Amino acid sequence: MSELFPYITHLKQNPLFDKCPEVILSKNLKGVEKVSFQKNDYIIKQSSPYNGVYFINKGVAKIIKGENENHSSIIRYVVPGELIGVSSYIFENNYTFSAIALEKTETLFMPADNFQQMVSSNSESALELMKILCYNIYLIENRTNGLFYKTTKQRVIELLISLCQINGRGQNPHTLSYNLDDIASLAGTTKNYLYKVINELSKSDILTLTKQSIRINNLQRLKFIGEHEN
Repeated sequence: MSELFPYITHLKQNPLFDKCPEVILSKNLKGVEKVSFQKNDYIIKQSSPYNGVYFINKGVAKIIKGENENHSSIIRYVVPGELIGVSSYIFENNYTFSAIALEKTETLFMPADNFQQMVSSNSESALELMKILCYNIYLIENRTNGLFYKTTKQRVIELLISLCQINGRGQNPHTLSYNLDDIASLAGTTKNYLYKVINELSKSDILTLTKQSIRINNLQRLKFIGEHEN
């Protein structure tokens, strides 16, 4: 267990753990396990029994819903400092989604009993848990509204900007090593239309498309186009 104590600092990146007194957090580290995943590994499989939550320490994962990876919708990306499995804890049911590592990903797995004990022992952590759930609902609602009130090009541009912020805190230029099928799914469009938008932006040298990545050459220009697209 002692080897996990250094991870208290990492866990406290998340408000839920940050609000938890260190004595309570340390006590519940007894059941925590460090688990690493390679690219394309399943962290969680949809419909499997809920048995705990995963804290992303390093790497990026995608949350999908559907029968399998080929027939699914991407809900969001999860980055270091975020938790996977909170909604299943609330409803005490099977996982209603799958989580897949997009690169080598390091997680801390906290069993259901430990997570329950930590949350129930501290009212501030319980409040932060509700905030996390509300924020996740907001993300889904925002994405749904975007499908109705924003052009497809706007959604694609906003998604590219968001991925820049996730992947490198908005550095410019920036390289996004995400699958085009995944980006199209998140933007609510087809791969063909996504390619059309990317090709249009590449002609203005705003980005460069390669076989394995999208390189953002001018993030500020991309933001300007997204704000003024109609």
